[in-house]
Order: sequence, then structure tokens, then C-alpha cells
Amino acid sequence: MRLTSPDRVESPDKVLSPGWRTSSERVVTTSGDDVGFHVLVADEHDAYRCRTAATLREPGLLTDQWIGQLRVTGSGRRAVVVYAPRQSINREEMMDRGAFAAAVDLGTDAVSRLRTRVTLAYYNPGCGKGEDAVVSRLETS
Repeated sequence: MRLTSPDRVESPDKVLSPGWRTSSERVVTTSGDDVGFHVLVADEHDAYRCRTAATLREPGLLTDQWIGQLRVTGSGRRAVVVYAPRQSINREEMMDRGAFAAAVDLGTDAVSRLRTRVTLAYYNPGCGKGEDAVVSRLETS
């Protein structure tokens, strides 16, 4: 697949499946930098034109890179995201219970943040078949 610009597929009628204009196929991924943790969405019916659905960050926290994980709910309508400043991985308490969590509506780009801090781990968050998602928080006694 060749790109004429970095945001869409060149000649989609030649490259994509015949029904691409009415397709519901979607790609969701992330990218982190010093500005925030970006949730990126590309829909086949837009020739996979990439757009930023949300940029997650927390006021007052400076970092050279925001990091995290994302899972999409079973319907594909929402992304659940765990994110933190990169330097969080250097402190056990930040890894265990210092990350932030949010849900991003991939249709409206609305962001709902969780008030409780969570674990920054490869398995967090988790999503199943439906709209339910789970985030965890490691507590030590």
C-alpha cells in the first residue's frame, strides 16, 4: 500500500476491497510524545485517513514522552486507555498505582477520565466482547 500523503491510502479503489466506501473497518493505535498520549483512528471508508481522536495528558506534569496502552471495546465504539509520563516506569509506586485512565468515544472523540489512578502494566486495561472494560490498581500493604 503506497501513501501519497501520510494520512490516507493512495488510489483506494485499486488497493482496498471493493466495498471500502461503506466499510466499518477501523484501525486504532497510539503515539506518545512530550505533548501527550495520542489516540489515532483510521477508518477504511475514509481510505484510512488518520485522525487524532484524543490527546491525553495531565496538567502540570512535564515529560519528554507520554506512554501507555489502549484496548478497544467489543463494539469498536470506545477505546480504554491507561497512560502516564515515561519516567513513571522508574518508580514502583508510580507503576503500581500512578497511571491515569480514560475512555475515548471513537465517534465523538469525547473523553471520560477515571478519577482513580491505576497500574501501568502491559495487561491494563482489559476489554471483552461487549462495552465492559476493566482497569486494575496494585495495592501493597
